Amino acid sequence: MGLWYHPAYIPSFQQNLGIQSKYIFKRLKKSLGKLRQDLLIFSKDLHLPAQISWNDLALFHDADYLRSTANGNNMLTVLGHSLSFAEGESLIESQRRMAQATLEAALAVFHHQYQVGFNIGGGFHHAQKDQGQGFCLFNDVAVAVRGLRHQGCQQRILIIDLDYHQGNGNLVGLADDPQLFHFLINGATWYNGQSSQVKEINLLPGTDDQTYLTILEKELPAAIESFSPKIVFYIAGTDVLSDDPMGDFCLSVEGLFKRDKMVMELLKNKNIPTVITTGGGYGENSWKGIYNLLYWALANRTPTINSLGNPNRSDLESRYQRLAKKLNLSLLSQDDSQFGERDLTEEEILESLGKNRKNNKILEYYGRSGLELALEQYGFFELLKNRGHSSISFEVIPRGWVRHLLRIYSHQEKQKYLLIETQLSKHVIKENPFNQRPLKLINVEWLLSQDPLASFSLDRPQLPGQRYPGLHLSKEIHQLLVQACRRLSFDGLVYRPSHYHIALKACRDFKYLRPQMEGQFLAMKNYLRDYSLLDASIMVERGDLKTLQGEKITLPEGPFLLPVSTRLLDYFASANYLQECTQNMRRQLSENWTLSSSCGHTV
Repeated sequence: MGLWYHPAYIPSFQQNLGIQSKYIFKRLKKSLGKLRQDLLIFSKDLHLPAQISWNDLALFHDADYLRSTANGNNMLTVLGHSLSFAEGESLIESQRRMAQATLEAALAVFHHQYQVGFNIGGGFHHAQKDQGQGFCLFNDVAVAVRGLRHQGCQQRILIIDLDYHQGNGNLVGLADDPQLFHFLINGATWYNGQSSQVKEINLLPGTDDQTYLTILEKELPAAIESFSPKIVFYIAGTDVLSDDPMGDFCLSVEGLFKRDKMVMELLKNKNIPTVITTGGGYGENSWKGIYNLLYWALANRTPTINSLGNPNRSDLESRYQRLAKKLNLSLLSQDDSQFGERDLTEEEILESLGKNRKNNKILEYYGRSGLELALEQYGFFELLKNRGHSSISFEVIPRGWVRHLLRIYSHQEKQKYLLIETQLSKHVIKENPFNQRPLKLINVEWLLSQDPLASFSLDRPQLPGQRYPGLHLSKEIHQLLVQACRRLSFDGLVYRPSHYHIALKACRDFKYLRPQMEGQFLAMKNYLRDYSLLDASIMVERGDLKTLQGEKITLPEGPFLLPVSTRLLDYFASANYLQECTQNMRRQLSENWTLSSSCGHTV
């Protein structure tokens, strides 16, 4: 196996570009670094690609488009961000080097220098001949296919694209190649076209390991048998993982490894030369998928359980759990003021003297000072400081015996801005699917998380219910509450999202307790998946989504849970629950929903 990588794969961005800069590029460096620690890769093992020539890019891309890539507006189209000149040059260099690597790997396997050419990057399958799209400036796989043809390769080529998002750039741009075939399993379709040279399988939101692997095991061998390829390009996207913010599949890290191993063993047994690119991946666990595939290919053995990780626990949760063990338990209940840094109202004074006085302990356990200390030690205040909020104050207001309002403020030049507001209480569900002891839950009655210092933009549009852009700290806030559940032996969190976009993104790890409601929510996600988050949320908000009888389809009203206890995790992972969800989703979709209007179809 030949390996291609260059440090310049990681662009130099001075600004925070969110998931693009945090995971999609840095995951490559992280996986490679771990393999070096394991003494499986050394610097001498890596081919360092130069920047691909403009002539080679022109084998696929239009000359006018290539000339236009120096224009900053292209970056806005591709990334959703305007970049400085230096940042744009760095991104162009990154993708030019990855394109050269995929081309070199393809030529190497064609000339039998390697059986497998692995580009630890690449897979920019959205870029079309005349435009960039979806983080992709240059389509390295399409360029490599054209490069093989230019070198006289007339053999059958198969592109196996298992990225969550459809490789529309390859489907459209290479449609005129009679010896090229495509096999795709995806969850987001960007192009609708029919061809005998394409085997495409679209899976529903919530697809898990078992469903995905069963379909792959059935369909891929048949496709290889039918197409009889002599060279394969494998786009091994990791955005099928359950923690990926850009996808809706629920594969575990272990399930992803089984997918990659199945593909590679099949190709190895058929003795088919293969080029691998890493495709998309935007979640915390994305690097593990690349690491595990390389580990298996290099060491010829399955990665250990520790390297695979716990599929039910994210890196963030594991880190918070380690920090939770270090907290001084006696300090958590500490309280230096009954109602925080403010004067008591007359009502509160009277209630404190009466029988229905309010409990000063949050969830009957945490004192105000103890909670503030915990937030400090978890690094939550540091996250706010990194967002420009260096002066923070914290307020707790009792609203009943087990109900408290928590607020966090930012102080900027004598101005006070509300960043976070949430009201928490205890909640018990006596009637539940277990027919056992009641479910004990932390009830998040509402949660506001906003950044008054930020501005809305093309990539951060104003969503329904928003006055300011969000802080993008929902995962961290939920994990703080998850640790509270563990400490108090609660089953999980319960929430009732007020808007579709909150249920879809901020609460992506939540599930409806009743499979009928989860099925309806999955049907909504499936029906609206080709629309942008803004468009989909607006349409649900306006009531545009309806049945043929004219009934509005809204978010289900039932309990929306983030499971913490083993019994709740097992319930949501059970075959009965998943089967009922799928049946209800299909039943809802079979009712022929309709949109009474459209916000401008965007994907």
